[in-house]
Amino acid sequence: VELLGEPLVLWQDSTKQWRAALDRCPHRWAPLSEGFVDPEQKRLTCAYHGWEFEGDGRGARIQQAEGTAEETALRSRR
Repeated sequence: VELLGEPLVLWQDSTKQWRAALDRCPHRWAPLSEGFVDPEQKRLTCAYHGWEFEGDGRGARIQQAEGTAEETALRSRR
């Protein structure tokens, strides 16, 4: 979807709410619309590296990071 020239990705989260976000992963700007929604968690998952995002846009999981590194990255405002 495009709105005012900006590409957006739309998905339905675990509460059955429709969500919209810029169509780019903050990690490498890969199009999130090429990813998928996890069938159980209803998180938007980037196809490039598998980062997962909640309906409010917050990062939920970084598969390549573990423990403290993942926690630090997920708390980052970036």
